[in-house]
Amino acid sequence: MEKDDKDFGIFDARYRALTIGIILAVTTVAFEGLAITTIAPSLAQKLNGLHLYGWIFSAFLLAQIIGTMIIGHQINKRGVFASFIVSILLFVIGIVIAATSVNMYMLIAGRLLQGFGAGAIITCVYYSITLGYPDQLRPKILAMFSSAYVLPALIGPYIAGLIAEFLSW
Repeated sequence: MEKDDKDFGIFDARYRALTIGIILAVTTVAFEGLAITTIAPSLAQKLNGLHLYGWIFSAFLLAQIIGTMIIGHQINKRGVFASFIVSILLFVIGIVIAATSVNMYMLIAGRLLQGFGAGAIITCVYYSITLGYPDQLRPKILAMFSSAYVLPALIGPYIAGLIAEFLSW
């Protein structure tokens, strides 16, 4: 007996790689976003930038909105794969800049790139969901998308605190 499309799940062979990729992408963005909340006060203090503390979050969120809009246009021109690669690269470059910051302005610049990349990544994920799954599976993958925030919310701040305490902020 052959399965109908409605009997397939998001972890069946034809969707498995995409599902795992979506979970990993969302978990990575969520972990970074939730972990920074734990160490932001310490960062601002160590970089002598308490007066710029709000920009740690504002720069990320503003750039995230811009990244979402710009990558939406780029997906239509260059395709989702190329757009996703660029998004990941910007996100990682932003993390490296922020992690090696010697002052608050450098940290804020890193957060701008992180935010742009994060917004772009999530837009690529939504686009991939629209193209990669039939209508009946979209609620399941969107539920998995939402649940990808659970683990980072539970352990992200703790791990960030440990890293800040024992390695470096």
